[in-house]
Amino acid sequence: MSVLRFVFAHYVFFEYISMAASIAGYNPCREIGGAMKYSKFLTPGYLFMAYGLVVAGYLLAASWSQPILDSHHGFRQTQTAISAYWLAREGSTFAYQTPVLGYPWSIPFEFPLYQWLIAKIAGSAPVAVIDHVGRVLNLLFFLGSAVLVYLIAMLGGRDKKLALICASTLLISPLMLFWSRGVMIESTAVFFSLAFVWALAKYVERPRLIWPLIALAAACIAALVKITTFFGFAIFACGALIIYFAQDTQFVRLKQNMKLAVVSGLIVAASLIVLKLWLLQADELKSQTIWGTHITSPYLNAFNFGTTAQRMDPAFWTGVVFGRSLQDGLGSPWVMLAATIVVLADRRSYQAGLLLMVAYLAPFLVFTNLHLVHDYYQYANVVFATSLLGLAVWVVMEKSSRFGQYFAPVLALALCIISWSWVSEHYLPLIREDMAAGREMQLAKFIDGHTGEGSTLLIFGMDWASTLPYYSSRKALMMPDWLPAEEFKLVLDSGRAFGDAKFGALIVCPNQSEKDPAKVDIYRALISRYSHGLSKTIVSGCDLYS
Repeated sequence: MSVLRFVFAHYVFFEYISMAASIAGYNPCREIGGAMKYSKFLTPGYLFMAYGLVVAGYLLAASWSQPILDSHHGFRQTQTAISAYWLAREGSTFAYQTPVLGYPWSIPFEFPLYQWLIAKIAGSAPVAVIDHVGRVLNLLFFLGSAVLVYLIAMLGGRDKKLALICASTLLISPLMLFWSRGVMIESTAVFFSLAFVWALAKYVERPRLIWPLIALAAACIAALVKITTFFGFAIFACGALIIYFAQDTQFVRLKQNMKLAVVSGLIVAASLIVLKLWLLQADELKSQTIWGTHITSPYLNAFNFGTTAQRMDPAFWTGVVFGRSLQDGLGSPWVMLAATIVVLADRRSYQAGLLLMVAYLAPFLVFTNLHLVHDYYQYANVVFATSLLGLAVWVVMEKSSRFGQYFAPVLALALCIISWSWVSEHYLPLIREDMAAGREMQLAKFIDGHTGEGSTLLIFGMDWASTLPYYSSRKALMMPDWLPAEEFKLVLDSGRAFGDAKFGALIVCPNQSEKDPAKVDIYRALISRYSHGLSKTIVSGCDLYS
């Protein structure tokens, strides 16, 4: 029934557009050569755009009053949000605070451009405002990314219909629509990665100094914000240059091509050097906390890249690369299969299709475990999948004027229905969950009313998720079960753990540390040390001493 309601609503919506256009003096349907020619409002590009903007607005509105805990990635969203919250209050940009690992509170991962923008806009507003600003800013970067796709597709005198379709196809991706209304850095990284591709392409078209400078700035920002995202776009740019060079079979542009290759290589190399310098500083800051060495770059390499066995596992390819990722990204894996066949069968578009497919696959091959564990990492890959889909729709449109004019709107509407089916089946239930009734929110509410502002928390049984510290507006030391006993012993020194900040509360949720023979004694000593003189209350199954 939800699909039928969607079709009916869009039928009425587009009938209204056609009627309004007619009133304005534009005939939505006109006879040309005996064949019906549809209004530009009923072409795939405009249909996709209308659908995407309506659904994006609807999902944002549905999420507006909810905490940023949807799906199983409240962990990542609140980590981003808590950094923005403390940036607005007392954090330095280069040593910004993510206060969940104890004193001195700084454990930087990505360069906090997105968080800094939230902090500047929201100021010292409460966390609810941080949520709202973060959601809107994320959505704006997403829409900006669609504009950049359009600009890139337009370079070289390309067809405007193709550019519009490729850009607007991005707007119908269920995965992109869902995560673009959260508080995530993904759209920021995609925006600057696309800006790098666009500036580099402009340099190919018009070799002026301004374009490599813009490309350099965009590449550095993209790499600093999220190197795993930038990687796919760097691969795409490299492949596009190879295709461009291969077209010069007579070596007429040899000198120009060599210069272009050197400039492009220097830009990417510079971005990696800047990233390396950032990581060195970030790892130094992480190492100053109680157990931050466990999340430094050398420790995380195995988790980030995965194993050869994972790359060779058929279940990874069928379940993640060509399964979950395309189901979330396009609404159905079969859409990608059909689009690939159409594009590769067309002599004008097969090279672009192959390049888009390579750029989609490359991040899976390198950052295998990240893509296996986190379904939001495909946010970057989906840009290439939607562009491939847009290219396929354009090929179908151009096959014949009569067939294309009649079939293209039907195809576009079918793709929108497929997208909405997955949004309504998979993503809307996640958005509509009563997240305010969850354990973390109940604990945060209690802590906010029973501890002093500026006090700190010691938390067991919540891994190192930022959710409770963020929504209670408190700094914390999280103690995951997987920490060795040595780190537990360090926490006995309150100055080492919390600096000179006032201790506010101890939260003990069900955990495995109390059953671990190697650290059960030190665990009990910590509970005794930090619960002394405090009153015990049971909240949502956790012992809370305040």
